[in-house]
Amino acid sequence: MGIRRGYACAVIALALFPSLLSAFPAVFGRAFTGATLAQDTRSTREEIERLIDQAPTQRGKSNPTDGPWDQPWKEEDLPASLLERRDFLWDVGGWAKASWTTFDTVFGKDTTLTDYDARAWLKLGYTENQTLYSRFRTFYTSYNTGDSPTGDDDDWQSFRVDQLFYEGRWARTLDLDPSIDLDLTVGRQFFFIGKGLVLSNVLDGARFDARFGPCGGMLMAAQTIHFSPDIDPTVPEDKRESDRNFFGGHLYTTALFDRYFYAYGMAQVDRNHYNDGAQSWNYYSNYFGIGGDGGIPIPGLRENELSYGFEFMFETGRSAADGTTDEEDISAFGWLLDINWLPGDLLPVPTRFVGSYYFGSGDGDRSLQLGTVAGNTPGTEDKALNYFGFANTGYSLAPRLTNLHMFRLNGEARLIEKGDFYRYTRELKVGVSLYSFYKHHQNALITDFTSSENSSYLGTEIDTYIDWIIFSDFDISIRHGTFLPGSAFGQHKSRNFLSISGTFSF
Repeated sequence: MGIRRGYACAVIALALFPSLLSAFPAVFGRAFTGATLAQDTRSTREEIERLIDQAPTQRGKSNPTDGPWDQPWKEEDLPASLLERRDFLWDVGGWAKASWTTFDTVFGKDTTLTDYDARAWLKLGYTENQTLYSRFRTFYTSYNTGDSPTGDDDDWQSFRVDQLFYEGRWARTLDLDPSIDLDLTVGRQFFFIGKGLVLSNVLDGARFDARFGPCGGMLMAAQTIHFSPDIDPTVPEDKRESDRNFFGGHLYTTALFDRYFYAYGMAQVDRNHYNDGAQSWNYYSNYFGIGGDGGIPIPGLRENELSYGFEFMFETGRSAADGTTDEEDISAFGWLLDINWLPGDLLPVPTRFVGSYYFGSGDGDRSLQLGTVAGNTPGTEDKALNYFGFANTGYSLAPRLTNLHMFRLNGEARLIEKGDFYRYTRELKVGVSLYSFYKHHQNALITDFTSSENSSYLGTEIDTYIDWIIFSDFDISIRHGTFLPGSAFGQHKSRNFLSISGTFSF
């Protein structure tokens, strides 16, 4: 959506790695209620679903952020009736997805649910440079009897506006030099900053993207969607609708050492103003980050056979302390580091390996790393990194990147490259990830409140996944994860996650 394709691939590949909800996020103390668990579960599910929308499984024109919005309409995409007149263009489509998921909660309970998700979209354009995109969504969730955290085993949401935005490519409209891009996007759309940890979500707002040769930037202003649940699980049940504004931007260049480097800043303004006289829930945060992507030149290796991606972020601001209306300073930080290896013809099938080290600082005196109640101790700095985006931390444990060191080794391959059924299996991808988790402060919790032992070792997780595009309009995905708790957990029973889904695009 107005960002350049090379940048989008680098960011979205990391920030939007396919994942699904696994276990309930942490709640504690006053927040530890069934309604809070339900709210937090819905919030996480919504976040993951929005991110999955940007993943490659929604192919072609079915997704505006997955390619077609970074290029003009092609002649083969146009109805024959429009080939003679190009002033007004249109296209329609959608997809329907069914998924079955079962997972172990933090209480050791096996929970099973089935989701049905349908979306329809319409794209209109006055010439190829002035476009309007709208997408509507309806979904139905059915839990096995007794598994729903709300007590209601069936949940149906009628059609709602999922995305609706105008996009104008003004450099092309004004016939400026091809090295210049000036893009304006206004409406309900997907926003992200950096690699997506600080911010990656569907919001209402506007963004302006500009490129001048090898340099460019972006400015954005947005607010949470009406009725969106707040990220703080300890907010009173009748005040859980989020009302937050986001203002930010980034600058980037590809002129240094033939690499991509960027820097960003973002301010999050809390407009919820929750205060019961004894406790405030205010959280105002600012984020500053630098990052980059590029090849690692090593003699004997092909160009870009070995590459890196990194981001370092720092968080400041003010947050309400536990049991008071006073606010304390925020001073938190984190980083994302990925090393990618493409062995090429060294192996018989196309293969990719990734090694990752992700870190988010924690606060040693917090009972909850995410939340106000049982949160930061009055009179102390709040050192817990909290954010409004997403990091891939696995399927089963799936913690937020707060008070956490995460190490990951991932390998994926397309196993079948020839044979009678190659035309059906050429888009079959299989992957395995091995995770190892450690606390930043061993005496504090992560966002899983059962990690209460005074130990830094959280455990190990093994995830596997299969993505298979069987036909041009139908694909299936399988996700499985097993988490083996370490000494930081009092309960050492393994947790499992399994999800099977099929998507039909039209």
